[in-house]
Amino acid sequence: MENNNTVNSNYEVGYGKPPKHTQFKPGYSGNKKGRPKGSTNLFTAVEKLQNERVRIVHNGKQKSIPVPEAILRKTGMDALNGNAKAQKTMLDYFEKNERLKEEIAQRVEVLRQDDRTLLEETIKEYTEGQANDTTK
Repeated sequence: MENNNTVNSNYEVGYGKPPKHTQFKPGYSGNKKGRPKGSTNLFTAVEKLQNERVRIVHNGKQKSIPVPEAILRKTGMDALNGNAKAQKTMLDYFEKNERLKEEIAQRVEVLRQDDRTLLEETIKEYTEGQANDTTK
């Protein structure tokens, strides 16, 4: 009995390497219907929801706010009404927000120091350049 391996000795059949005669031909797919046009993945759906706005009544006035803000407000109200899970969630958000503010402040300070150093070097180069130009 002749084996497919003897037909083409360069091609080894095995895991993830089906015989050539069973592979899809170039230009043809195994999923003929494929993904329908216009269908969205999870990332796109979340992005769309993030940008969506909802109407709320705040202090007697109607306002239009982004969905994430509405969710945060609702969680905050639940926390104030005694929902322990919402309270923990809000406290975690507050703690994370404080850490981010501190991290940003540290980065800004590093940038400021880098800017000062760069400015001092530029001034030094400029003044040295002018001193050299006056000797001409």
